[in-house]
Amino acid sequence: MEFRLMIEALDPIDRRSIDLEGKHWVLSEPFNLDRPESIPKYSCISYVWGDKTEREPHPLLTDTTMSTHTIPAFTAAIRAKKSNAFWIDTFCVPPAEPAKRFTLESMGFIYYQSSEVIVMLSSTTSEAMEQMVERGMVTEEGLARLEQDNWATRLWTYQESANANYFYFVYEGANEIFEPIVGVDFFNHLGFSLQKLKKEKGIDDLALTSLFPKLSNLEDLLAESCVTPLGHRSALVVMTSIQRRTIDNIKNLFYAMTCAVTTKPSPGLWNQVDQDPAEVFMATCEGNNDYSFIYSSDERDETPGRRWRPKGHSLSPILSYHSYGKAQRAHRTPEGLWLEGMLSFAVSSTMDAEVRSWIMWWLNQSELVEEVDSVLAQACVLRLRGLGLQGFPRDAEINRTPAELAEQVTHNPPEYLILKEGIFVPQKPATQILRILVSNQIFWAFGAPGLVEIEGKEGSEYVVGVYVGNRVGSKAQANTISALL
Repeated sequence: MEFRLMIEALDPIDRRSIDLEGKHWVLSEPFNLDRPESIPKYSCISYVWGDKTEREPHPLLTDTTMSTHTIPAFTAAIRAKKSNAFWIDTFCVPPAEPAKRFTLESMGFIYYQSSEVIVMLSSTTSEAMEQMVERGMVTEEGLARLEQDNWATRLWTYQESANANYFYFVYEGANEIFEPIVGVDFFNHLGFSLQKLKKEKGIDDLALTSLFPKLSNLEDLLAESCVTPLGHRSALVVMTSIQRRTIDNIKNLFYAMTCAVTTKPSPGLWNQVDQDPAEVFMATCEGNNDYSFIYSSDERDETPGRRWRPKGHSLSPILSYHSYGKAQRAHRTPEGLWLEGMLSFAVSSTMDAEVRSWIMWWLNQSELVEEVDSVLAQACVLRLRGLGLQGFPRDAEINRTPAELAEQVTHNPPEYLILKEGIFVPQKPATQILRILVSNQIFWAFGAPGLVEIEGKEGSEYVVGVYVGNRVGSKAQANTISALL
């Protein structure tokens, strides 16, 4: 991997330089990664290139163009005065292959090794950013301005933030006296402003998200960065977060996903011409002993012994909702793959009363008839659809009366499995069920992902799904097993 930085040069003789903020900036010679002490403290710069019309001549390369936002981003980073060396993609990614590819594969390493990441938002956010500095909050108009910014929707900016030690936010065109906003402060100011607006308008979280989808995405990203240690995002967290981004092509999708789960320089996995990018991501996760990618809505492999494994078309998560937990651990033996920390459940005619009450609390549906588990289960299905359950129509009405739910149950086959411990919603109807496995290592606030093992024509097959209930977590640890797939 070729690693270079933009550094200050006192006398840039015979070298192309960029003059900014009264200094000459040149591209360094490649640093030796085997001698980390030789690499100076540096900041990474994260920004959005814009569309293809926003281009200008590249100052360091002949017959090449670059984004019109590159120089403003570089200028903003210099004014932030955090370091005297910078990594910025336009100048520091080698233009020729294979060096370019190896650098792109190592973006996780590059951002992880930096002292901080300076995020430049668009100039349209200036009013909101100044409000944060002066008042610690943002008006509704300011929130609308922040909503227009595209930084939180881009693929590459996700992995850049995933591997950041510290964030600082600036905006394009800010003067030298603007104080960069620390990431945690930005998160707190944004969250406070959104909650204040929600209260003023008398709306719930779903309505607020529909008003500000980009800001909701940004808030989730910042929350994820605050609570997740660097280099410890589970595959499922990455899969979920990345699906909210603008995906230009499938290879860039998996580049960004892979860089978000590793902080090491490229091992050259992408160097194989026929290598499936999804397989590179899954192999990287396996190297981290994290198999949570199995909770994808993709079809399963048909190869005997690998029927638990997604084919890896897009690796969309079974549920587009933030999960927590370090990883889904597993180990291999000659017999096959053993998932660790799993709970084994079975289909039941009725739920335990305590679980039923908890689910009703989660649904906020006290008017539902408690004795009718099927009605309660159907309400869970509808709620999960609203939260982004994959494999079902996305246009279902979420708010149904008890009578409408009862009619739905009567006239349609069930899309759920009732357990003593709660409800399991498989991606597709499951019959000839052998067992139901639920993770006790990866969670949602209302349950956990899992698999239904069914009897297929040529052996066991697996259907991914969502468990809703409160029988997971530390109180269930004593009941966990290692499950052979």
